[in-house]
Amino acid sequence: IIFGDQLNKSTGGQFGVPETIAATGAMGLLYSIFAGQGLVIIGVTGPVVFYVNTIVSVSNAIDAPFMQMMLWACFWCGLMHVAVAASGATVLVKRVTSFSGECFGFFIATAYIYLGLKGILQTFWRNSDNDDDDVDAKTDSPTGRRGAAFAKLALALLTYKLAISFHHARSWKIFQEYGRDVVAQFGMVAAIFMCTALSYTPVFDDGYVEVARLEVSGNFGKNIPIPLMGGGMKVWQVFFAIIPATMLLVLF
Repeated sequence: IIFGDQLNKSTGGQFGVPETIAATGAMGLLYSIFAGQGLVIIGVTGPVVFYVNTIVSVSNAIDAPFMQMMLWACFWCGLMHVAVAASGATVLVKRVTSFSGECFGFFIATAYIYLGLKGILQTFWRNSDNDDDDVDAKTDSPTGRRGAAFAKLALALLTYKLAISFHHARSWKIFQEYGRDVVAQFGMVAAIFMCTALSYTPVFDDGYVEVARLEVSGNFGKNIPIPLMGGGMKVWQVFFAIIPATMLLVLF
């Protein structure tokens, strides 16, 4: 959900939460059946989100349609994966030190802490720029906007606290070992569901405070299927996509 929201913002709504969830579920099923590795987790990760941001920037720089550029980058990367697997070149990974992975992990952690704080704090200095006559004057007033900002901060802190507490559930003294293990594994999801439900209670949703909700486009699947050469994609851009495809190969 979180990564889907980030993708929705970075791609201008071309794909977001519904597409991310559907693709993750579909590929998880296909991979477990045809690859014979049912326990491998398939899904969008932080590095992939940053990679998509890079593809957006590259597409804008060379005046190429983003969806087609992304498609060709994934196509070339898929062929590269087959070649690497068939040749046994993955053995070269043992030449790479763990320092590079630690640096990358630090970068991802820092970047998402920054994005999380930015999303919370920016609501405190948001000015009203809505000219829609249908907007409720109570929620769009300075008091309503400040109330929404503090509500968002309270929900974020509560979600974080619950998630961290559930994460350490294995050290609890209550419940049986199996119960503590379940809480630890699904603590993040439980925290999100609990705080989302709380946001609909009169404490937060009282007519004066409008809590920001996740933006989900109603145009699910509008870009499926993607034409290989549609949207003004040029032949040289198709081969240029080999460069970002190589980046993705190294990332994986």
